Amino acid sequence: MRYVFQNELPNFLNYNSNIQEDYSVIAKGIEKSDLNKQFKQKILKNMLLVKSITSDQSTQIKLLLNKI
Repeated sequence: MRYVFQNELPNFLNYNSNIQEDYSVIAKGIEKSDLNKQFKQKILKNMLLVKSITSDQSTQIKLLLNKI
């Protein structure tokens, strides 16, 4: 998943230009996606492991986990 990779790779690799875009796409679309519940949960739980996640993002992801 690009969101996790971009957040965890060293900055000197310059592979971090889509972090916010990816977060927004996932957060807005995961509830409506056709993915099964377990896969959605895995995606969201992996997003919570990202070191640079903000407290607002963490809260939003936890809310999404409770809705799924």
